[in-house]
Amino acid sequence: MARIKQSYQSELEIKRSRFITYLNPVENAQEAKEILSSIRKLHPKASHHCSALLLDANTQRSSDDGEPGGTAGLPMLEVLRMANMDHIQAVVVRYFGGVLLGAGGLIRAYRSSVAQALKKAEIFDIATGKLYRITCDYPLYNKIENLLKATVVYQTDFAQQVTIEYLYKDEELQQSLMEITKGQSTLEFLKEVVLEIKRD
Repeated sequence: MARIKQSYQSELEIKRSRFITYLNPVENAQEAKEILSSIRKLHPKASHHCSALLLDANTQRSSDDGEPGGTAGLPMLEVLRMANMDHIQAVVVRYFGGVLLGAGGLIRAYRSSVAQALKKAEIFDIATGKLYRITCDYPLYNKIENLLKATVVYQTDFAQQVTIEYLYKDEELQQSLMEITKGQSTLEFLKEVVLEIKRD
């Protein structure tokens, strides 16, 4: 899953309607409710305050807030799902510009609003697993580096020997390391961790 660590805002104008998007990291539904309330107070004259909340696989909510059913909140939620996000709320404030967009136009507008805000955001993928440390001599480093391409390397220290700390989920790693290094490396389990990796 992926998360944001701070709030983001963006704005689109479509056929004279303004769509102002707020993305916020949230821990629970109560926090999301309070943020939505504060945005409503910030834009009391807006036509709609549509929202999508994605906490986890079991807690997902959306609101069309007066727009035709299924044309706002659900499309917003789908954008968050497609980006593999969690613990996030999107609120899109619409100031109606006098031109009707139709159901298809509304769906595209609300999707685009959230997608544009996500493009501005720094997104962090959440990786969980076991943190290991491997120590080896320099001649073995390239072989080990190739083996670790499928994992998340946390840090590498080039001193008298090479020390690599990395996150790995595959319990067969130790056997693979011993095979390619012929026992000339040491592998040590450090701890269970949750890492935030910034998405490119």
